[in-house]
Amino acid sequence: MARKYKQIKDIDLELLKKLYLQGLTLRQLSKKFDCSVQSVSRWLKSLDIDIRKKGRVVCFKHNKKQCPKCLKFKSFDNYIKPNTGNIVGNGTCKQCARKTALINIRRKRQYLNEIKLNSGSIICGYNSNPVALDFDHLPGTNKKFNISEVLTCSMKRIKMEITKCQNTLCQLSQNCYP
Repeated sequence: MARKYKQIKDIDLELLKKLYLQGLTLRQLSKKFDCSVQSVSRWLKSLDIDIRKKGRVVCFKHNKKQCPKCLKFKSFDNYIKPNTGNIVGNGTCKQCARKTALINIRRKRQYLNEIKLNSGSIICGYNSNPVALDFDHLPGTNKKFNISEVLTCSMKRIKMEITKCQNTLCQLSQNCYP
Protein backbone atom coordinates (compact mmCIF):
# COMPACT_ATOMS: atom_id res chain seq x y z
CA MET A 1 0.00 0.00 0.00
CA ALA A 2 1.46 3.34 -1.04
CA ARG A 3 1.82 5.99 1.63
CA LYS A 4 0.02 9.23 0.88
CA TYR A 5 2.19 12.31 1.46
CA LYS A 6 0.84 15.78 2.06
CA GLN A 7 1.43 18.06 -0.85
CA ILE A 8 2.88 21.53 -0.44
CA LYS A 9 -0.40 23.01 -1.68
CA ASP A 10 -2.21 21.44 1.31
CA ILE A 11 -0.06 23.35 3.82
CA ASP A 12 -0.30 27.02 4.81
CA LEU A 13 3.34 27.95 4.14
CA GLU A 14 3.08 31.38 5.76
CA LEU A 15 1.83 29.79 8.97
CA LEU A 16 4.62 27.20 8.79
CA LYS A 17 7.25 29.94 8.35
CA LYS A 18 5.78 32.03 11.18
CA LEU A 19 5.67 29.11 13.63
CA TYR A 20 9.19 28.00 12.74
CA LEU A 21 10.63 31.49 13.22
CA GLN A 22 8.82 31.70 16.57
CA GLY A 23 10.93 28.77 17.72
CA LEU A 24 8.90 25.61 17.14
CA THR A 25 11.05 22.60 16.29
CA LEU A 26 10.72 20.46 13.17
CA ARG A 27 9.20 17.68 15.27
CA GLN A 28 6.60 20.01 16.79
CA LEU A 29 5.70 21.33 13.33
CA SER A 30 5.42 17.82 11.90
CA LYS A 31 2.91 16.91 14.63
CA LYS A 32 0.97 20.12 14.09
CA PHE A 33 0.73 19.62 10.32
CA ASP A 34 0.38 15.82 10.61
CA CYS A 35 3.32 14.98 8.36
CA SER A 36 6.92 13.81 8.59
CA VAL A 37 9.90 15.85 9.83
CA GLN A 38 11.49 15.45 6.40
CA SER A 39 8.45 17.04 4.74
CA VAL A 40 8.61 20.04 7.08
CA SER A 41 12.33 20.35 6.37
CA ARG A 42 11.72 20.21 2.61
CA TRP A 43 8.98 22.86 2.81
CA LEU A 44 11.17 25.20 4.84
CA LYS A 45 13.98 24.83 2.31
CA SER A 46 11.50 25.68 -0.46
CA LEU A 47 10.79 28.92 1.46
CA ASP A 48 14.57 29.63 1.52
CA ILE A 49 14.76 29.21 5.31
CA ASP A 50 17.83 27.51 6.68
CA ILE A 51 17.21 24.78 9.22
CA ARG A 52 18.14 25.47 12.85
CA LYS A 53 20.98 23.62 14.45
CA LYS A 54 20.57 23.33 18.22
CA GLY A 55 17.95 26.06 18.36
CA ARG A 56 19.65 28.62 16.10
CA VAL A 57 18.72 29.66 12.59
CA VAL A 58 21.77 30.31 10.44
CA CYS A 59 21.36 31.77 6.99
CA PHE A 60 24.68 31.67 5.13
CA LYS A 61 23.06 33.13 2.03
CA HIS A 62 22.47 36.46 3.78
CA ASN A 63 25.30 36.11 6.37
CA LYS A 64 22.88 36.25 9.26
CA LYS A 65 22.11 34.22 12.33
CA GLN A 66 19.17 34.24 14.75
CA CYS A 67 20.04 34.97 18.36
CA PRO A 68 18.34 32.39 20.62
CA LYS A 69 17.61 35.02 23.33
CA CYS A 70 16.26 38.05 21.46
CA LEU A 71 15.24 36.00 18.35
CA LYS A 72 16.52 38.78 16.05
CA PHE A 73 18.45 38.03 12.89
CA LYS A 74 21.85 39.73 13.03
CA SER A 75 24.95 39.60 10.90
CA PHE A 76 27.84 37.34 11.93
CA ASP A 77 29.78 40.44 13.06
CA ASN A 78 27.33 40.85 15.97
CA TYR A 79 28.46 37.55 17.52
CA ILE A 80 31.55 36.73 19.52
CA LYS A 81 33.92 34.75 17.35
CA PRO A 82 34.92 31.46 18.97
CA ASN A 83 38.46 30.10 18.96
CA THR A 84 37.27 26.90 17.28
CA GLY A 85 37.51 28.26 13.74
CA ASN A 86 33.72 28.27 13.38
CA ILE A 87 32.78 31.46 11.53
CA VAL A 88 29.31 31.70 12.99
CA GLY A 89 30.02 31.24 16.66
CA ASN A 90 27.83 29.59 19.22
CA GLY A 91 25.45 31.26 21.59
CA THR A 92 23.91 34.67 21.78
CA CYS A 93 24.66 37.99 20.11
CA LYS A 94 27.03 40.48 21.76
CA GLN A 95 24.20 42.61 23.14
CA CYS A 96 22.43 39.66 24.80
CA ALA A 97 25.74 38.28 26.10
CA ARG A 98 26.49 41.65 27.69
CA LYS A 99 23.04 41.82 29.32
CA THR A 100 23.51 38.31 30.71
CA ALA A 101 26.97 39.17 32.06
CA LEU A 102 25.63 42.30 33.78
CA ILE A 103 22.79 40.31 35.36
CA ASN A 104 25.30 37.76 36.69
CA ILE A 105 27.56 40.49 38.08
CA ARG A 106 24.60 42.15 39.86
CA ARG A 107 23.56 38.80 41.30
CA LYS A 108 27.08 38.12 42.62
CA ARG A 109 27.36 41.65 44.06
CA GLN A 110 24.00 41.20 45.80
CA TYR A 111 25.19 37.87 47.25
CA LEU A 112 28.40 39.46 48.60
CA ASN A 113 26.52 42.44 50.04
CA GLU A 114 24.13 40.13 51.89
CA ILE A 115 27.08 38.24 53.41
CA LYS A 116 28.72 41.52 54.46
CA LEU A 117 25.57 42.89 56.06
CA ASN A 118 24.72 39.63 57.85
CA SER A 119 28.24 39.29 59.31
CA GLY A 120 29.25 42.87 60.00
CA SER A 121 32.61 43.94 61.38
CA ILE A 122 34.11 41.64 64.02
CA ILE A 123 35.77 44.57 65.78
CA CYS A 124 33.13 47.30 65.98
CA GLY A 125 30.00 45.39 64.86
CA TYR A 126 29.24 47.87 62.04
CA ASN A 127 26.79 46.39 59.49
CA SER A 128 24.85 49.32 58.02
CA ASN A 129 26.46 49.71 54.61
CA PRO A 130 28.14 46.86 52.67
CA VAL A 131 30.39 49.33 50.82
CA ALA A 132 32.16 50.15 54.08
CA LEU A 133 32.91 46.46 54.80
CA ASP A 134 35.81 44.52 53.29
CA PHE A 135 36.72 40.85 53.23
CA ASP A 136 39.97 40.43 55.17
CA HIS A 137 41.96 37.30 54.36
CA LEU A 138 43.41 35.47 57.30
CA PRO A 139 47.19 35.51 57.73
CA GLY A 140 48.84 32.51 56.12
CA THR A 141 46.14 31.98 53.49
CA ASN A 142 46.94 32.17 49.80
CA LYS A 143 44.97 35.15 48.50
CA LYS A 144 44.10 34.68 44.81
CA PHE A 145 42.07 37.87 44.28
CA ASN A 146 40.12 40.60 46.06
CA ILE A 147 36.64 39.17 46.43
CA SER A 148 34.70 42.41 46.01
CA GLU A 149 36.63 43.45 42.90
CA VAL A 150 36.45 40.27 40.81
CA LEU A 151 32.83 39.56 39.95
CA THR A 152 33.48 37.97 36.57
CA CYS A 153 34.70 34.64 37.94
CA SER A 154 32.38 31.82 38.92
CA MET A 155 30.38 31.71 42.15
CA LYS A 156 32.29 28.58 43.09
CA ARG A 157 35.62 30.47 43.00
CA ILE A 158 34.14 33.40 44.92
CA LYS A 159 32.81 31.07 47.63
CA MET A 160 36.20 29.30 47.84
CA GLU A 161 37.92 32.67 48.36
CA ILE A 162 35.37 33.66 51.02
CA THR A 163 36.25 30.52 53.01
CA LYS A 164 39.79 31.89 53.27
CA CYS A 165 38.25 34.76 55.21
CA GLN A 166 37.09 32.31 57.92
CA ASN A 167 33.49 32.42 56.70
CA THR A 168 33.61 36.23 56.63
CA LEU A 169 34.28 36.51 60.36
CA CYS A 170 37.29 38.61 59.46
CA GLN A 171 35.27 41.32 57.77
CA LEU A 172 36.42 44.68 58.93
CA SER A 173 34.82 48.04 58.38
CA GLN A 174 37.16 50.53 56.80
CA ASN A 175 37.12 52.46 60.07
CA CYS A 176 38.65 49.43 61.87
CA TYR A 177 41.70 49.12 59.61
CA PRO A 178 44.92 50.37 61.22
